[in-house]
Amino acid sequence: MSYHAYATAIEAAARVDAGEVHSGVLLARTALGAVEAGSSEYGIEVRDLCCEALQKGAPASAGDAYHRAGMRVRKVASYIRDARLRALFLERTVVRRILAAEAEGPAAGQDPLRRGEMA
Repeated sequence: MSYHAYATAIEAAARVDAGEVHSGVLLARTALGAVEAGSSEYGIEVRDLCCEALQKGAPASAGDAYHRAGMRVRKVASYIRDARLRALFLERTVVRRILAAEAEGPAAGQDPLRRGEMA
């Protein structure tokens, strides 16, 4: 299951980068659903790849994905008792990228609730 979700996230990012936005966004949402419904040792990496694909392909929904990814990162960090190890975890590039993107807000400043846009 874990490899399948990771592979799906990689394919989602690749498809969005290649211009196949619709397919990439659908794959990203599928991979996110898989890691949120179950557990995966690659959950943080999958979330990062999917959030990046959504940011590029469907920015209106990326804010929620980054928020859920950030909540998961903080939950994992809360399980680490040793302060030094927790700090090392929070310094991981993938973790810092998720938390920074979440802090920027929904779709990096875009308001999805403006009239005429889909949320």
